[in-house]
Amino acid sequence: MYVRGAHAEADADLPLAGTFAGRRLTEADPMVGTFGGTMMTEADPMLGTFDGSVMAGTFDESVMAGTFDESVMAGSFESVMSDKADEYASNQSFRNTRAVLARSPTSTCDRQKLACRAGVAAMILVTCVGLMVALHGNSPGSQQTSLVPTSLRPVKRKAQVVTVVQPVEPVVPAVDTTTIVQDDDWTERAVNCYPGSGGEVVLLDGTDGSGPDAHVPGLSLEECKSLCNAQEKCEAVVFTTNAFPSRCYGRAIVDADKCVPFGQDYIMEFKTSRTKHIPDGMSDGSWCQASLPDDFNLNTCNSVGAPLEVKILTYNLYWWNLFGVHHGAHGSAGQLIASAAEKSKAFDLMGFQECQDISRVLTDAGMRDEFGTVVGPHSIALAYRKASWTALEHGVEDVAEDRKDQWYGRRSVVWVRLQHASTGRTIFFMNHHGPLPVNSGGVCGGAATVYNVLKVAKDNMDSGDVVILTGDFNSDSHSLEIQLMRQRIHEVATGTVFNGIDHVFSNCAGLALQRGMVPGLETRELAGGAGATVVETRDLGSGGSDHHAIEAVVSL
Repeated sequence: MYVRGAHAEADADLPLAGTFAGRRLTEADPMVGTFGGTMMTEADPMLGTFDGSVMAGTFDESVMAGTFDESVMAGSFESVMSDKADEYASNQSFRNTRAVLARSPTSTCDRQKLACRAGVAAMILVTCVGLMVALHGNSPGSQQTSLVPTSLRPVKRKAQVVTVVQPVEPVVPAVDTTTIVQDDDWTERAVNCYPGSGGEVVLLDGTDGSGPDAHVPGLSLEECKSLCNAQEKCEAVVFTTNAFPSRCYGRAIVDADKCVPFGQDYIMEFKTSRTKHIPDGMSDGSWCQASLPDDFNLNTCNSVGAPLEVKILTYNLYWWNLFGVHHGAHGSAGQLIASAAEKSKAFDLMGFQECQDISRVLTDAGMRDEFGTVVGPHSIALAYRKASWTALEHGVEDVAEDRKDQWYGRRSVVWVRLQHASTGRTIFFMNHHGPLPVNSGGVCGGAATVYNVLKVAKDNMDSGDVVILTGDFNSDSHSLEIQLMRQRIHEVATGTVFNGIDHVFSNCAGLALQRGMVPGLETRELAGGAGATVVETRDLGSGGSDHHAIEAVVSL
């Protein structure tokens, strides 16, 4: 007799191993034997005893003691039990036994066409014994007197037609995309990239939800990355560290510089081999270390020419909240800028921090066609009015980095050299967003940050340029950084929010007397130079940001 169960592909050349009722079974033999002295017929359950050649031992508390050969167990006994499925399903012992069978590697037999040998038949026989014991001896209210009952009610079933199946070519199994893949091709960053902030959604297998919140729940980080590996467009994953169940988000990277800093509740890892530009990683700060010589300064103005009045704006836009959460609040920041321009004169120079799309801001202000722009990394940008100014050169340079305890990345200066259309006078305009924590100067310290910022001007300006520096410095008037800065360049205006961390500086116009003092250094008067004066400064309000926009007008 050849083995044939639920898996029709079993090798037909393998006879049933062992003997039944004292002799070897052949294909012509019916399934007949003895059990506990009772004659078995084809109508009876498959119960009996094999000799020691394949399955010798006992069935004790659902644990089989015996020896299988190397064949893979496979097959299904559900058709044998179909008539009593409901009764068996309610019995705990049956469920436990079924769970054991469910964990057997049947898929291997399916996929590789391995022969389901005598272990299959032996397993079915012993399992049926256990099931009948569970039903008749372990049911609620009964008392078990023997492991194997001497009589069992026959299970009526139809005779099965046995078919010999010829071997077929193995089928190559499909790739299992849920297999965990561990490799070193991943780089972690403390950022988040999502639609509108440098990233796009990639739908991974098993995703729930839609849009930026589309995620796969209940995975480990390695499983999350494995799903990303299986999606060609997936370049990064965002993974929760505190939610239950966990959340796994797939991402493609559009512009890594627009990705926003993130807190400790999420991890973002980039697939290094797929991502063209990965945001900066944390360093030891050695790259930006610098000493600040006492005579290193930009407090002298050599600009000459016809009188010129310049209107300046510095504005931190709080992008992740104002634009990310509130979707721009109906253009509130742009409307604030437009209103300030209408009250006096148009802005000449504007510096923006936490700005991921300067075109959107200018569009909201109705000024998109009027201004040229220079966009830097780390969400900083500047704009100049094209009707009055022509760009000569521009650039960007990293000058600082956040400290480890509040790290979001490196900090830059973006700059442009401009020439005035009617007077020919030149301005070196630069915009900066300072490092965190506030008043620390970042990993390199306040003195190094001052040196690196001013060095950008010294290295790129012309001797006759008027220097204008705007920014959210993340340092207030009491910090070492701003006190050192005031000794080397004139302060034009300071904000009031967060104790005044937004500033405007110039080499040609500023306060008559430095207000801060650094211990051990001489307090110096800062002359206006070349008759330059600060005409006006104004706090324009928030426009929906957590900072206030600061306006300054200087006369050269």
